[in-house]
Amino acid sequence: MMKKLFSFSLGLLLISSVHATVYFTDHFDYSTGNLGTVGSAAGWNNSNSGVTVTTGSLDGTGLGLEASSGNKVTTTTASSSGTYNQFSSGIPTGVVYFSSLLRVNSTAGLSSGGQVITGLIRAGSQSSYYIDIVLKLNGSNVEVGLAKYRQVTNWYGAPLSVGNTCLIVGKYEFVSGSNNDRVSLWVNPAALGGSEPGADVSFTNGGDGNTSTGIGRYFIYGGAAVDVDEVRIGSTWAEATTFGRSVAASHADALYHQYTDDRCGTGAAGHQRASQWTIRGAGHDQCGAAAGPVARDRNQPLRRGRQF
Repeated sequence: MMKKLFSFSLGLLLISSVHATVYFTDHFDYSTGNLGTVGSAAGWNNSNSGVTVTTGSLDGTGLGLEASSGNKVTTTTASSSGTYNQFSSGIPTGVVYFSSLLRVNSTAGLSSGGQVITGLIRAGSQSSYYIDIVLKLNGSNVEVGLAKYRQVTNWYGAPLSVGNTCLIVGKYEFVSGSNNDRVSLWVNPAALGGSEPGADVSFTNGGDGNTSTGIGRYFIYGGAAVDVDEVRIGSTWAEATTFGRSVAASHADALYHQYTDDRCGTGAAGHQRASQWTIRGAGHDQCGAAAGPVARDRNQPLRRGRQF
């Protein structure tokens, strides 16, 4: 009975986690060229020479992520225009997280005034802003910051190293009232999936984004020399930070461990626990003499460049 209940619960979890709240994901598995052209079938628009797809992927395995797939986006100073994907008809309430791998290739195009790299904009608009990831030069250092409504920008304290790949996560939270929506930024967070950790930058001052239509477009802007890869947009921290694997896997792990602890004990001396669980395929819930590895199928792909 317990096994049937777990299987039923896991099935509901997989359906709700993958199909309800992951708004967008893209590995840029396109041919090389202007993103707005080669990615047009996946919803990318506004082709320009400053935002192009180039061969190879950014490597986030050193940050605790799974290996990337597809290609990557490279921005240059050839154009400062943005290429966008309308991933939603509008999200006017709740929380939206967006994340990507980011590598600064050089300081070209950067200044003390800041250069917008990526951001979320109102559905159907190219100028109704919510939240942006911004880079600037502070002396010889490259710093990353978070802009709200393009009125207020706050900066992460440590500089980014040119040539190093970072994981950048942004969050926009709609709050009742006026001019008090909260924006947050994480740089190379150690906690991936599961619960949201404390933010590196978080603030509420500055104007609020449009709430009549809501967030619906993700932009990548030219004007600086950076690479962007493995974009994810979702309504929870887990969905925005579980790269290269099933979004439901991190949730399923927690449910699985609760199930095995209840059924087989905690794994301490004198107790037993299940030795393995495979998300896709047969589930093994037998209790063994000692804790064994947890095997997960991490190859359940999310459709790239699509709304769920």
